[in-house]
Amino acid sequence: MCQPGLPKLMGSLHPAGSLYEKPVNTLDSLNQHINFKRVLAENGVRVMDVRDVLMLDTDCDVGARVELEEFASQVLKYEMDKSCDSRLIKKEDLFYVGNNYKRQVLQAMSSDQLVDIIMTNPTVTVTPSLRDTNFTASYSFLPLSNIVFTRDQQITTCNGIVMANLSSQQRKNEVDLMKFSFRKLGLRVIGQITDPGRLEGGDFFPAGKKRLQQIVNSYLLNYPPPPPFFKARICALSASASAPTSRPFSSSWTTTGWELAAWPLSTTSLRRTRTACIWTACSTSSAATAASCSRR
Repeated sequence: MCQPGLPKLMGSLHPAGSLYEKPVNTLDSLNQHINFKRVLAENGVRVMDVRDVLMLDTDCDVGARVELEEFASQVLKYEMDKSCDSRLIKKEDLFYVGNNYKRQVLQAMSSDQLVDIIMTNPTVTVTPSLRDTNFTASYSFLPLSNIVFTRDQQITTCNGIVMANLSSQQRKNEVDLMKFSFRKLGLRVIGQITDPGRLEGGDFFPAGKKRLQQIVNSYLLNYPPPPPFFKARICALSASASAPTSRPFSSSWTTTGWELAAWPLSTTSLRRTRTACIWTACSTSSAATAASCSRR
């Protein structure tokens, strides 16, 4: 889980731009989160917060601290103001937008500060100045305002975790954060969906072989069989799959004279669907998609 904090506050400044359905009271969100966490604990669930996982062992393990600094370094960006008169920029000024200066800054920070950087994705734009420290800075952020929804960045199969690829631009960086957290906990990450594929954990229903058979039978009862030159392929992600691929599962059934095979979800063509059935025409050279239908 991830307790609502600074990213949630930043997201609440413009709810629609942060994918929120309505304005948010962050205190209410925090109280709901605390109550939910309490109920889980009362029912024997061990709850870990993403912030705590990121900071785990950083006070006693140099390697853990260095990994966190490196993650923050990838997220934090320095740049020189492009609108600035280049004649005002001295050669030595470039040091202050370089990696060596950034490393010095991050090494001086607490682990809690580093996590705030990872959660807010800041960009610091530097402008030369003739006063004080010779610089002024402005700041922009891409906060992970939806990281509280920790079900979406991945799916879990019996063979390990598959990292998702979220469609919304505001949520892209969440996947890297959760992947870092899982590996830190020693959990097995077996794959990741890449562009143009899409996958969101909240749209994933785990289904074993029995459940897939039930889906097949239900479909056959509710829809007429296709013409004999068609083959029906049920697209679904099964918990028995090692990772989303284009390869069919080994299980198949023959019903009413035509073959029905279970295939993994085609993340490149299907979005936000629960179960998708695709009829494909069979020919000697290739299979061409004739029609598709999906159920939410």
